[in-house]
Amino acid sequence: MTAAEMERRFFELKGKLQVDALTEAEFRGEMQKLQFRDASGKWWMIGAQSGQWYGFDGTRWVPGTPPPETNAAAENFSGQTPESVTQVLQRANFTREDSTENFRPDPALALRARAARLETLASRPRRNFFPILLIGGAIVLIALLIGGAWFVSTNVLGRATTPAPSARATNSTANSNLPANFNALIAMGDKLLLASQLDAAITQYESAIKLAPTNSSALTRESRALAYRGQIQASLDNARKATQAAPNDADAHAQLARALLWSGQVDQAISAGEKAVALDSKNVNAYAAVAEAYLHAKRAPDAQKAALAALEFGATNADAHRAQAWVLTLGGQKEAALTEWNKTVSLEPNFFFRHFELAEVERIFFNLPVDAVGEYQLAIQLYGAYIPTISRLGFALLDANRAPEAATQLLRALTLDANNAEIAANLGVAFQRQNKCSQAIPYFEFALKLDANNSLAQRGLSDCKSGKSSPASAPLAPSVPLVLPTLIAK
Repeated sequence: MTAAEMERRFFELKGKLQVDALTEAEFRGEMQKLQFRDASGKWWMIGAQSGQWYGFDGTRWVPGTPPPETNAAAENFSGQTPESVTQVLQRANFTREDSTENFRPDPALALRARAARLETLASRPRRNFFPILLIGGAIVLIALLIGGAWFVSTNVLGRATTPAPSARATNSTANSNLPANFNALIAMGDKLLLASQLDAAITQYESAIKLAPTNSSALTRESRALAYRGQIQASLDNARKATQAAPNDADAHAQLARALLWSGQVDQAISAGEKAVALDSKNVNAYAAVAEAYLHAKRAPDAQKAALAALEFGATNADAHRAQAWVLTLGGQKEAALTEWNKTVSLEPNFFFRHFELAEVERIFFNLPVDAVGEYQLAIQLYGAYIPTISRLGFALLDANRAPEAATQLLRALTLDANNAEIAANLGVAFQRQNKCSQAIPYFEFALKLDANNSLAQRGLSDCKSGKSSPASAPLAPSVPLVLPTLIAK
């Protein structure tokens, strides 16, 4: 059994445990079979909650990846450690000892995969990174400080997803009064965000906030990062603090508009976005945010006007192209819309959200499940901690008639989001399409236990019991721009 086969076996076992098709004792017994030693003698095990691999370094279990060519023969671990495999597995309620947030992608792999699929991006020049000779710690520190200040002062990051301070926006804390390393922290946070290292970016922003608690720039950036991580309420709280700290900061009001919109407060979002535009009539973030809000309010002409203004003042801003992409998508202009969506990805190729949202549009609006699969996979490679991407990948694989692969992803998603009826119902469909109704029925029943009105589970259960053909999955009905799903609580 290979390591990959062991991983698939884990999610199969975890799924059965979730729907009471397997007892905890049986689960633990089966998990004992999924531990092995590689050719070097190193022990490996799968974490009981999320499926993360752990390697034993002689004293403790450390997250890692088994050698790719491993053909593992299961053995029982006999090492005496503070926390052995058995102890990990026997934690009460299988407490999560690992996190998909530990995932660290290979951006180069993501770019290569995308280049193979999209000819329009295949010719994009790659950066060459040359070794830098480290002369001394003091010189490195000085270089970081100067580099951070340069990033902000030259407004390089104005072309990025994170909101660059507007020329007209004012902040409650004068730049001359800011601590020396404040700008360096902000610049590093911005860089990490666009590399999909959201947790590290938030850490930088929080450090900046501690240095200048009333600085709207730091609060606004952290609000934006929290929103992309799916923590909408926390994002909204920070955006409000930012506007209170700097009532005339257009970027702060633009982010407030986005946070309000993603929390379902459309009218309030429009008001905040319009205020941002009034504060700074050339602010790209303001126009992009209010355009999205107008679309939710079904004010397409106003949205188009705002999106064009965003492009006028930010031709290389990903959110400006995103606003125009949504206008074209909802207007049914498929090819033009996809051109704009691919532009957002080309501008920020290592930011998971661009791939995730493009995949959502391809799957839901344009019936391109095969293309969507590739984008979801890239999003997961870049930021594996965003759990909804895993279930969406499963849905896309179902739509692409790849039921076995869909089942693997949906088992993983249900493990991480245990009370999601939509995932459970689609997992039932994935087994039903493989003519495995005996495995599908428990998931249909579990979905109905969570949501008695789930039509996909109702139909699937009925069809399985009567021997009818498997149902199709149920994609969302497209109407307005999608709101980023909230992060599943850990």
